[in-house]
Amino acid sequence: MYMDPSRGSLIEFTAGRFTYEVNLEVMIQINTSSHTQRLVRRRPMFKSSIDVQRTTGTSNTTTSSVPPFWDQSRLPGIGFERVMLPNSAKEYKDIKAIFDKTTVGFNIRTIERVQNPILWKFYVLQRDQMESSGTSINEKQLFHGTDSKHVDSICRNNFDWRLCGTNGTSFGKGSYFARDAKYSHSYTSQSGARSMFVCRVLVGDYTVGNSSYVKPPPKETGGSIFYDSCVDNNQDPKVFVVFEKYQVYPEYLIEYSDTASPPNPATQPNRIVQPNPTHQPNPVVQPNPTHQPNPVVQPNPTHQPNPVVQPNPTPQQNPIVQPNSTPQQNRNGSDSDDPVFNVCCLCLVWTLCCPCGIYFYFCHDDD
Repeated sequence: MYMDPSRGSLIEFTAGRFTYEVNLEVMIQINTSSHTQRLVRRRPMFKSSIDVQRTTGTSNTTTSSVPPFWDQSRLPGIGFERVMLPNSAKEYKDIKAIFDKTTVGFNIRTIERVQNPILWKFYVLQRDQMESSGTSINEKQLFHGTDSKHVDSICRNNFDWRLCGTNGTSFGKGSYFARDAKYSHSYTSQSGARSMFVCRVLVGDYTVGNSSYVKPPPKETGGSIFYDSCVDNNQDPKVFVVFEKYQVYPEYLIEYSDTASPPNPATQPNRIVQPNPTHQPNPVVQPNPTHQPNPVVQPNPTHQPNPVVQPNPTPQQNPIVQPNSTPQQNRNGSDSDDPVFNVCCLCLVWTLCCPCGIYFYFCHDDD
């Protein structure tokens, strides 16, 4: 039937309690009750090893099915490779330019290209299907901020709104993408390195979304043709919601840090309140100036009064011991009333008394 268009391109069948309609012309399966659409793929024709050897010289299916600018030496058969771009490459500069267009003060650490051949093939298949159905593919480069713990899962399996849509479903239960990096920044990790994808998104025909939507609404009431995505605003959409993961390819991963964000100025006061300035008052209260009064109270000046109170002048009171002269007269044994002349041993003067108090005694006797 697929090879013979005259037999028709629509097939209807029932599986369980659901009825499906398969359109082989556009390769879509539609649930007639919920109108859910699925891609239909043919099983590849079996080829033996001999057939493969015959065709390897004329075609290369691996390299022809991925973008030509991918690193051909890093094409995994299963899974993905994250290829770091040098900051001198044009590819790096182009992605940085659209990131910096709506952001200020962010420091890009790395930009990596995500090479997942399987996801890319599904994306190309979805794009071809939309083109063949007459729908404008309307391919855009959009941003998606996420927690760093989801990065590898997205690179391997693409976006899943059940994981990535935990921040809100205002316009439908799908995967959200933003026109501006500034918008997606608020959905990244709040600490450490931040992660943001730059994605290719087939937004197609879109309409304003609703939180109750699990898929885009029909273009006409009761119709079977549906919109391809939902937006926040028809005239100037900034947020896009897609419900089929093959409408998206996570092409680049930007890891960056918000070095100029408010947390960094908050750390600057810690530098202002430095311990060194707070220790400056300590030199003001210096112990050395406080010891200066000690020289004022010098013990040497206080000892100067000691020479004033000299015990040597006190012997001048020896003249009080002048009665010695009378005892000396008694010792001489003189009963005479005649005066006794004294010669001062210091003054060498005949005198009756001398302040010195030291005398030579001479008796004057008139025969």
